Amino acid sequence: MFKDRIKHIRKELKLTQEEFSKQVGLSRGAYAKYEYGDVQPTDLIFKVVSSEFKVNEQWLRTGEGEMFTSSKGLYADIVTDAMEQGNERIRDLIIEANELNDEELEAFINFLKTINANKKK
Repeated sequence: MFKDRIKHIRKELKLTQEEFSKQVGLSRGAYAKYEYGDVQPTDLIFKVVSSEFKVNEQWLRTGEGEMFTSSKGLYADIVTDAMEQGNERIRDLIIEANELNDEELEAFINFLKTINANKKK
């Protein structure tokens, strides 16, 4: 069902209802009605969610196929976009992070998550 798939996308992207709804141009309350199944999506909602989050529209409508339009998923597109925009810091971050062992990488990721969480407060 759409309500399950849209929630799955939101959770996969680690977004709150508020964050997700802003990205698709809805109020949090309007978005929640979709996630709880109170409102059926229009073609426009399918198109906006698919476009904004690079989700396969067929998957969003039916659950068939891959979730993301890119075979590597949304995160590969974020990295590609950063590289195409000439963001050398992202490239350097990836290169350096690739050199870390699992424990160091986990600590680094937690550090970045803490910084981002503090920015949202």
